[in-house]
Amino acid sequence: MKRLFAFILTLALAVGVAPAAFADEAAAPPLYVALGDSIASYYQLQKGEGYAELLCAALQNDYPGLTLKNLARPGDTTADLLQVIDSYGGVIADADIITVSIGANDFLMDAISPFSRAIVLGGAKEVLTADIMKIIKGEVYHNTFTRNITQMRDNLVTIYTTLRELAPNAGIYLSRFYNPLPITDKAFYFPVEEYIMEANNALSTAGGYVQVDTFNAFFLAGGLGLTNFDWENGSIDPHPTKLGHKILAAVHAEAITGEPRDIPEPAEVQLTRAEAVAAICDSLLNDLKEGKLKIPPIKIDISTFEPFGDVPNNHPQATQIKIAAAIGLISGSGKGTFRPDEPITPAGLEQLRANAEKLLAQ
Repeated sequence: MKRLFAFILTLALAVGVAPAAFADEAAAPPLYVALGDSIASYYQLQKGEGYAELLCAALQNDYPGLTLKNLARPGDTTADLLQVIDSYGGVIADADIITVSIGANDFLMDAISPFSRAIVLGGAKEVLTADIMKIIKGEVYHNTFTRNITQMRDNLVTIYTTLRELAPNAGIYLSRFYNPLPITDKAFYFPVEEYIMEANNALSTAGGYVQVDTFNAFFLAGGLGLTNFDWENGSIDPHPTKLGHKILAAVHAEAITGEPRDIPEPAEVQLTRAEAVAAICDSLLNDLKEGKLKIPPIKIDISTFEPFGDVPNNHPQATQIKIAAAIGLISGSGKGTFRPDEPITPAGLEQLRANAEKLLAQ
């Protein structure tokens, strides 16, 4: 083997090829790791429509062969993200680019509670608006908000320190919070904006992140059609629409490369086995919630149930995989494994759909 290597080295030098060229050819492609909550995932959208996927496609000229590992999980707080980082440190250590979109769930439920309460109570818009404004401008609301973002900031400092230790050469980008309301909603837009600015001020002191100014990007776009928030029609969903995700991708690309660019449509992407199960499981759970489906009660503790050894609790689709196993939607791949991150085959997807049909027919 030593003689073979010496021959290759001699040949390389003879034709003027530096030995390092062989190392470059064997180097792994650049890696982009997306961390965060539902905004960083493609929650409520099709795979390929989320900003992380759009961003990965947009950066191909700057980082040829760039691949994406999306570790974002809907519902995660900054405390949850610390656990994800602990579980996926080996993956993160290989990252060239890391985006972090986290923190909203640290304060979201308290922040939107006046709106959700008003929707439940119903009544005249003028009365409800006055009630919401009274709560938002109250001391209790502000103190709760401040307490939540203080804890969020402390966790973000730890997150940055940990990420920098794992990936000392990676660019680490932190998304600022945007106002989910359209600017035309004059009753609430600017009062809510004050709290968003307070949260963003906390982000600005949370470590050495490169700040991604999604706040001004949404403001300049007017907020129209960028999120699903529509209080007048009973929606308090702050998640971005497809258009909103395109804007998020564009402003991230500008932060990373230093220049504006159009966001191309991504190449067709294939669902993993975990993503396919999650999509079908979520659909079944929605049917169950709406009374369209009846399944036997789950008699196991999902929090401790571990049907597959290769699906850790911190896996983005762990909960859906556990539920799917509990109700008989999936049985695994043998020897206690599921192979969650492998692409699902057409036959595998068809089998999943057939299993779902059987559940629906019960």
